[in-house]
Parts: sequence; C-alpha cells; structure tokens
Amino acid sequence: MNDSTQLARGLGDTIVAVSSPPGAAARGVIRLSGDRAADIVDHLFLADGQQPTPVHIERGVSRGRLWLGRTGVHVRAFVLVMRGPKSFTAEDVVEIHLSGAPALLRMVVDLCIREGARPAEPGEFTRRAFLNGRIDLTQAEAVAALIHAQSEAERRAALTVLDGVVCRRNAELSAQLVAVLATLELSLDFSDQDIEIVVAKDLDANLAGVVEGIDDLIAQGQSRRQRADRLRVLLSGPANAGKSSLFNALLGRSQAIVSEQKGTTRDYLEGELDLEGRRFLIIDSAGVDFVGGAVDQKAHLLRERERERADLVVEVRDGRLASQSPKESPALSRQPAEPKFRTAVLRVWTRSDLVPLVDRSRPNGHWVDLGKAGSGAGGLVEFTAALRQSATPFQDSVRSSLLALSERQARLLAKSKEAIERAREGLSRGLGEELLAADLHEALAYFRELSGEDYDDQVLDRIMSDFCIGK
Repeated sequence: MNDSTQLARGLGDTIVAVSSPPGAAARGVIRLSGDRAADIVDHLFLADGQQPTPVHIERGVSRGRLWLGRTGVHVRAFVLVMRGPKSFTAEDVVEIHLSGAPALLRMVVDLCIREGARPAEPGEFTRRAFLNGRIDLTQAEAVAALIHAQSEAERRAALTVLDGVVCRRNAELSAQLVAVLATLELSLDFSDQDIEIVVAKDLDANLAGVVEGIDDLIAQGQSRRQRADRLRVLLSGPANAGKSSLFNALLGRSQAIVSEQKGTTRDYLEGELDLEGRRFLIIDSAGVDFVGGAVDQKAHLLRERERERADLVVEVRDGRLASQSPKESPALSRQPAEPKFRTAVLRVWTRSDLVPLVDRSRPNGHWVDLGKAGSGAGGLVEFTAALRQSATPFQDSVRSSLLALSERQARLLAKSKEAIERAREGLSRGLGEELLAADLHEALAYFRELSGEDYDDQVLDRIMSDFCIGK
C-alpha cells in the first residue's frame, strides 16, 4: 500500500478505543496507537511522586492520577507505554488501565479525542499491525478467531496460529517451492545455449513433500472445526439394538423414530449434548447388519463415513444377547466386522430390565434400561458419566495441536495443492519446464496471498469487518 493510500485511510492518525470487553468490570483498558499517543495521554495523566510522565519515558509503567477534564476530578490509573517499532502495531502504543465503569471509559475516550486522537475503526489496531509488518494475514485472522472463541479449545487453537505456526509453516513450504522453481528456471535460462541443466531426479519427491505439508495444515484446520468445540459420538450397532432409543434418551426428547421394524434409521440424525461443560454431537446411524436395497446401501455408506469422522464410537448391543455365544445368537453372528479406526470405543447393553442380574455381570460394557431413561434411572446416569470421562483425555490431547484455520486459508492451501499436483502430473508426462514452472508460480502466488504478502484491500476489509472496536 502506498503512502497516499495510507493517508486516505487515516493510517497516519493517532487512534483510540476501549480495548477491554464491553460491560462493567474491575478494570478497563483504553488503547491509543500513533505518533501522538504518549503526548495525548501526557495532557491527562500525572505520575505519582513527580515521576516522568509517559511522553518523557522510553517505555514501561507509570502509576498516578488521570484527570477528567477541567473539573479537577481525577481517578487512580496506571499507564503502560510501548514504543514503536516493537509494539503490536509498530507505532507508539499507550494503554490506560483504570476502573472498568463503562461511563468512565467513554469519558476518557472522549477526552483523548479532544486532545487530537480519533475513534478507532473495528480491527484497526490489528490492521496497522499487519500493514506495518508486525504480523501476517493468518495471524490477523487468528485475532478475530480469538475474539469469537466460544470454548477453551477454540481459544487455544487461535493462540497457536497467533503465535505464528501457520505463518512459519507457510514460509517453509514457500521456500521449498522456490527451491524447485530455481532448478526449473535455471534450465529455462540456458535452454537456448549448449549448456544442459539436468533437472533433479528427486523433483517429484520434493513437490510431494510440499503437498504433504499442505495436507497436514488443512487436516489440522478441519480437525479444529470438527472437534475443538464438541466431540463427535457415533451410536453404532445392529438393527433394533436400541440405538435410536439411546439417542432419544441422551437428548431428552423423541427426535429419532423408534420401531421394532428393522431399517427404521436410513439416514443419520444429529443432536447436541452438554455434560457439565463437555459438548458432544451425538449421531444415530443405520444398523450395521441390515442391508436391503439401494437406499440401505447409501445409509451404510453414510454410517461408514460418520465412523471415520467420529471421535468416540458407542457400540450399542441388545442386552438379551449378551450371554449367548455367536452360534446361539444369529443377530451377532451376522454382524459384519467393522473397520478399525483410531477412535475411542464404549459398549452399551440395552434392555437391562429383561436380563437377569447374573448375566449382566459377564460382558464388558454399561447396562441401560431405556424404558426408564427418561426419569434418569436405568443406568443412563452412569453411562453419561462414563461418556464424559472417556472423552476427557481425548479432548484434552487434541487441543494443543489444533489450528484455527480460516475458510480463506483452507481454500488457498487447497488451490496451491491443486497447482502443484498439476505440475507433478506434467512432470510424469514429460511436459516442458515452462509449463511446470507456470503451475508452480501459481502455487507460490497462493502462498503469498495466504500470508498477505500479496493481498486485496477488499479481502482485508472483509477480515477486519469481523473484529470489534479496540482490537
């Protein structure tokens, strides 16, 4: 962005806004950024013990009194001065920390405006940090993700990106791609001479490494969207084992159709469950042993897909068959072996009221009487406690590795991968270096757009529109 554009957008101004969350609180924070930030606060603030006022110190904290205009009234406050270019925005940044009364905060912002600041626009502090090179565009988006985080998992995922994980990984992948391009373009430079440049034999392997890195970033972003806020729990098992009844009992409402007729569940149903702060997406699926016509085949394909995506599988079995061997139990003997996925598994035996106590002590699993589940009896309370306990270690383990990858980032990574795969296909077909280089330059352009090295003002405006004032 050139200087005239910056001036037109007011990027040379000193801006001010309340940066603490809205509403009353013990402490509020007012933030200023720009060349006059310290000078403006100096007119309002007097440090304790005649210490140097903020405009006279390089950086640090000063405690004192903040004067509320010419009324002679003052409040206790402390001022934090961060000098550019090492501040968040790369400009001089001053924060005023004081009582979090909303009326008081508005009054101090108005006083700063009278002294020469202007109200900040939504996301303007982060915009300045990006335009001044302190963060890249992925980190700017992480600030928005952090603002809108609704769970501890989402907060950690946003902080991971804000810490620069995607930024650094994007730079590494770009460097790998540039190295490959250097070999191709060296060959092109000497194509009209008698000098032969041999294209490295491991060119495809190098490109495959870049693709693997892209896939890893996309997978972590998808994992974050699917798992960070709630865990996917699939109810799986034979037809008429009681999956739909258990589904209704867990959600506390009759959402799934319950019938003695096989194949009642063709599609899959979803419902949310909150167990003391742990959020689950419960999914009811078709029976594993009921295969009829084309519609049933599609139902089973959906079930297999959901099993692959599940974080936890609850295997539901008819308790009346628990004490029987496979030979004595046609329903169990017909059940196909389910594929092994890396998911936690719980087993539930239904219809406990129809099974003698001695038979209930043999198989592993939890027993429930779904006829009594609505009243909280019948083993449902014990099962939900086990459900929450089984999910806890898995949910905790995925939190630290997830990324708050935005839809924009995922789209650009996918496009870059497509361009690289075209180059790999062209390489296998023996296409010329010019065509291969063109595809790789396209992939590199997507990497630059991802980081914000090449960006569009409209894209930046759209990202910042999701911010609140003061960030």
